[in-house]
Amino acid sequence: MLTAVILICSLVLPASASYNSSLDTSAEIAFLVSLDDGTVIFDKNADKKAAPASLTKIVTAILTIENCADLDTVITIKQSSLDLLKGTDSSTAGLKADEEISIKNLLYCMLVKSANEAAVVLADYIGGGDVNAFVGMMNDLASKLGCENTHFMNPHGLDMDGHYTTARDLAKITQHALTLPVFTEIVNTVTYTLPASNKSGERNLLSTNWMINPNFKTYYYPYAQGIKTGTTSKAGHCVISKASKDGY
Repeated sequence: MLTAVILICSLVLPASASYNSSLDTSAEIAFLVSLDDGTVIFDKNADKKAAPASLTKIVTAILTIENCADLDTVITIKQSSLDLLKGTDSSTAGLKADEEISIKNLLYCMLVKSANEAAVVLADYIGGGDVNAFVGMMNDLASKLGCENTHFMNPHGLDMDGHYTTARDLAKITQHALTLPVFTEIVNTVTYTLPASNKSGERNLLSTNWMINPNFKTYYYPYAQGIKTGTTSKAGHCVISKASKDGY
């Protein structure tokens, strides 16, 4: 059963569009909003604080893209970054210590495969070797975007006390992310081949977002465009997506 955050951002709506109380969902939290004019189409517990799971990675991606002049920059993965996830049974891309990989490919690992180690590596790099400093940047960004009920404790979204947000705040964060072309490109990727590196051959990354993969017929929605999924024991199953159909 879907119990956590669902956020579906639509595009252009007719002038008469307004809140629709007839919609229903089994999700505990849901929020549907127009990206064109901000009209709220549906709201179910949109201001309830909840664990965001890997939807957190949207913030990590924003800060990476906005603070890196060249996404083709190659960095070396530290063992200490991998050690931070020991014992968490994390979603990973199988990255290895001392592996050399570009920042853009780390973004693909993080946003397509939802790799937690990629989030930590990016946070360490952008944070100048200090993941906690990066988390501070995450909270500063949330505040800047007008998020009033959000606080982050890590760059990947694993459950931690004090790590929470709301559907309404995530809408603000995601709308900002969608202004970044490389973000939009990556979150619309169904499969991606990670090039061979100094530590591994090619690896195929499959998106965790079944809404954009026609092979998952139960969940596939042809009008969906990205964006991110997340799952933890505390958060349940979460998804943020954008869709447009017939001009709406």
